[in-house]
Amino acid sequence: MELLRVCAFPACRLGYEGIGISPDCNPENRATPRELFNWALGPAEDYILDKLCEDGYSDAVVWAKQNPVDEIVQDDQPYIGNNAVS
Repeated sequence: MELLRVCAFPACRLGYEGIGISPDCNPENRATPRELFNWALGPAEDYILDKLCEDGYSDAVVWAKQNPVDEIVQDDQPYIGNNAVS
């Protein structure tokens, strides 16, 4: 099993490694790291929170297109249903 790590901040700019989904996936028209840290420490307005959610969804979509599920999911275990191996 492979662990997918997610970061709300631009991982490359902060020197984080091994992050799968972050603002680095889709860097166009993004908030600066300073803005993200400020919003993490204090409440942001609703329209900003909506935009952050949309951006996070977009980052996940970009990651999913680059990592097709049939290439990353491997199940070597036999299917077990009703306590019997099929």
